[in-house]
Amino acid sequence: MRNAIRILGVMSAAAIGAPARGATYYVDFDGGHDSASGTQRSHAFKHCPGNPEATNRAAATALNPGDTVLFKGGVEYRATLRIVASGEPGRPVIYDGNSDGSWGEGRAIIEGEQERQYGIRGPEGKAELEHVTIRHFELRNLRNVYPDFPGCDPRGVTLHRAANLRITDCRLHKINRPAKPILDIRADTSRIQHTQDSFSDAETDLSAYAGQPGKQATHEVHMFWNNGNMKHLSDYNRACGYIGERLAGRPGSVRIYQDAKLTKPGWAGPKSNVPLPAEKGYDGKPAGDQRQYMVFNMKEGSFKSKGGFCMDVSGRHIEVDHCEIGDAEFAICAYGRDVDIHHNDIFATTAALMGGADRMRFHDNRVRDAYKFATTFGYHVNAIHLWSFTRNGKSDPIEGFECYNNTVLWASGSATSVFYLEGNIPAPKIHHNVIINVDKKGREPSGYIYLVGKGHLADDRSDGEIYNNLVVGLGKKQPVMVRTGTRGVKVANNIFVNHRVAGGMDNNVYVAYTGNGLKDVKKGFAAYEKDARTSFIVEDPKAIFVDPDNLDYRPKPGSPVIDAGRDVGIGVDMAGTPIPQGAGPDIGPYEYR
Repeated sequence: MRNAIRILGVMSAAAIGAPARGATYYVDFDGGHDSASGTQRSHAFKHCPGNPEATNRAAATALNPGDTVLFKGGVEYRATLRIVASGEPGRPVIYDGNSDGSWGEGRAIIEGEQERQYGIRGPEGKAELEHVTIRHFELRNLRNVYPDFPGCDPRGVTLHRAANLRITDCRLHKINRPAKPILDIRADTSRIQHTQDSFSDAETDLSAYAGQPGKQATHEVHMFWNNGNMKHLSDYNRACGYIGERLAGRPGSVRIYQDAKLTKPGWAGPKSNVPLPAEKGYDGKPAGDQRQYMVFNMKEGSFKSKGGFCMDVSGRHIEVDHCEIGDAEFAICAYGRDVDIHHNDIFATTAALMGGADRMRFHDNRVRDAYKFATTFGYHVNAIHLWSFTRNGKSDPIEGFECYNNTVLWASGSATSVFYLEGNIPAPKIHHNVIINVDKKGREPSGYIYLVGKGHLADDRSDGEIYNNLVVGLGKKQPVMVRTGTRGVKVANNIFVNHRVAGGMDNNVYVAYTGNGLKDVKKGFAAYEKDARTSFIVEDPKAIFVDPDNLDYRPKPGSPVIDAGRDVGIGVDMAGTPIPQGAGPDIGPYEYR
């Protein structure tokens, strides 16, 4: 009897020490019912508990730590998924889009139908979320509500004041793809007319796009003037307005309003609330005899749209991993501290990462087809763009940023930089990345790795370490640019292919093709003779790399980069190979083995 009591006591202690498994609820938007129990696949809810659309039992169900909500694979959830419940250490609340493939086919889909702004969002107000996991969803087809207003940009996932949040194995795409105009017409000045609050095209019926005063507009018109040259449109030579009612007797004439609710007559041009004079543009120059105008459906986007965010998250201990993210203006925007973004495939965006967080790590990601959806005027175009905020004339530092083991296939110029770190970002570590310009038109960004210190901020710092990167350019730009206010930047063990030479070199290799590129590099070495003593030039990339023509930049046998690097305290290379493999570290992102 005593032994039985002892065994029972041990079993009770084990049961107390082990985390209790939570409940599992099932969601099937097509086949479920909110009046069902939700605890079996055959009795699934239609809506997720916590969502405002939920009714009956689904609405009355409160999620607790350890609970899982399983969505049927292949089924479109045609509503915004609200994340309102928190877990606890070791017992997160899990939202699962059929990760084990046991219910339905493929991922569960959060479908925006080009009607909703958010795919997944947090609770209303300032409530915090803790210990939440989101996995194996597809999110798509979200749009701006009304693109010309602040805060209307769509978000695939928007979660703020979060702690211990993980987003894993999800696919986010088509988050407000840039709008195409319904009409895109060029005409002479006699065809297009306007007054202080009207617009007219003598050859086009605009009545289908008209709205009613006092109600939300559905279309807007943009006029452009550029001395007959339409290649360089800007905010200074265009006017825009929301299309109101059709003017009597003239199908091509409509009233124009400044606001989308059609209550303030007049134009809402970026620089003025009055239309352009007929004979001049905003810059005061003659408008010429050719003009262009576009009509946009505001439900599908706008010329002025700032684009969509696949993910917009903030808080502490946030992890985004093994996701496919792209086909949108911005991939990930993150703030807070302890943010880990890794092993993602990021494609067709203006920016893969933007924002700023203490102890942020961006590593083992693949970024491709960057810059594809840059639709805004004057906006930064960077694979990574971090900046520090200013308060009372001083900028808050972003501590502990690390960027390593990433591959960036850059596909366009007209950009600020591939990596752009701005403001008070002390001691960033950028190492073992591969950046390759694959632009077929021969364009380059202004820079590739760009550290910006003092400028508009009073106390900026951007000292840092740039080690063992491979940067392949087109011969026109410097690989690393360091502006005023930065200090102590260490640039070593890098391979720069087809780049101009900059100062501060230490054990770097410049690979230059023959011709003017080689002349520029040799001239740069002469100008920076003191810095260049430990760096060297290689004229033929095939003397270093396995197959550079097919983007295989691993060192080949006998490559001069083998064992030629300086020990910078990094223990493994981009492929996970221990450093060193020979008598010393290699130069570049890959250790020869």
